[in-house]
Amino acid sequence: MTGQTTTTRVFIPYLAGMSGKSESEQDALERRIDTLPTALRDFLFDPALPEKLSALVSTTGLQPQYAVALSKIVFLATLGDIPLTSPQQLLEKLGIDATTASRVAHGLEKILEPLVAARARGSIGAMQRLPPLTTRIPSVLPSSTPPVPEKNVVDLRNKPQA
Repeated sequence: MTGQTTTTRVFIPYLAGMSGKSESEQDALERRIDTLPTALRDFLFDPALPEKLSALVSTTGLQPQYAVALSKIVFLATLGDIPLTSPQQLLEKLGIDATTASRVAHGLEKILEPLVAARARGSIGAMQRLPPLTTRIPSVLPSSTPPVPEKNVVDLRNKPQA
């Protein structure tokens, strides 16, 4: 295996996500990947994704030992296992200094834009497939108002005559 291939492999999110997993865990992840919407699978296996991650590492000054962690973050975000809301905090938890984490998070947000868009389209599509609200929530009000018995009504405007 050449040095170029080895270097590129650490930037492949699928491989990073599968590394260190048992065969049964890998099978479970494969089944989850198979159930992902096409747009998310396309994002995960996009041939340009490793190149984008490699460029992000080289332009932000991120130390090479964090490359696999970065790829794994992309893998887990694609599966929906981690939120896409605050990558900087996640990177800081890995021990990356705040300045570098900020630069990497900004670049990572740009790389993840197609993923965010695909997730949003999926959420909207799921909401559109729901039945109308009126059929999902039973009415709490009766269909007609029962009559009020008049002997229980107190007229507070007119004092009763004794």
